Amino acid sequence: MLVDGARHQLDLIQAEAARRGVRLHSLLDFVHVAEYCWTAAHAFPPAGSREAEIWAADKLTAILAGHAARAAAETAPTPSSNSAP
Repeated sequence: MLVDGARHQLDLIQAEAARRGVRLHSLLDFVHVAEYCWTAAHAFPPAGSREAEIWAADKLTAILAGHAARAAAETAPTPSSNSAP
């Protein structure tokens, strides 16, 4: 089953599968995850910077490696040394 990763959606689908005695394998729609990650990366100054790009790449790599909780828990990108306070 292909899902976008919304927790409530996953919970409902898993509950219905359990009710029917069916075992499901979920495939996360990574395109939407990437969009959300890039939106978050550009929400912090400086938007469009190399730091934002590195931050998003790190988060997406962690998610693909199975570390979504770590990626979600980490803080915003750190500002570059030459950005305004």
